Amino acid sequence: MQREDAFLDCGFMRAMLQQKIRVLLRRPGFAHQDREDLRQDILFRVLKGLHSFDPTRGHPNAFLATLVERAVSQILRERSAQKRNCSQVVFSLRPEDQPSGVSDPPPNHSNEAIGSRHYSDLALDLEDLLAKLTPELRAVADLLQQCTIAEAARELAIPRSTLMRRVKRLRREFEDAGLRIYL
Repeated sequence: MQREDAFLDCGFMRAMLQQKIRVLLRRPGFAHQDREDLRQDILFRVLKGLHSFDPTRGHPNAFLATLVERAVSQILRERSAQKRNCSQVVFSLRPEDQPSGVSDPPPNHSNEAIGSRHYSDLALDLEDLLAKLTPELRAVADLLQQCTIAEAARELAIPRSTLMRRVKRLRREFEDAGLRIYL
């Protein structure tokens, strides 16, 4: 444990870690609030690899630099990967986006009024609602069609609590437009 502490406590490691985190925070999808999470994530990954250091094969700084580069690469790869939750199905309300053979809304709605409502009317209602939204709420609506709450908050560079308030306002807009059953 002393060897790990010595590696992680050196000025080279601290400076390199700060520099890499600054570079990551400038990339899309990362926010200032992610700074400490990134630091801990990189340090955790570096700690996992420290046991393989062999002083006869190279300098500790070169080894640390390699571990940090790999950790940053892994973080970027994981962030850019698509959602892996296969159980969540994205279902568009626009008829032209529907896969062939799909003509009804998702079957998980309990309100029978949906069955009688024509699909194109719903698309028009949604189009009208989206056109009336503020740019802020429109951005939230667009992002939440593709991302999780956490990913959307990072993309917008706002805290999740702020995003949740906007989602609440967006839900209110849907309810006011009579589209509550689609939330």
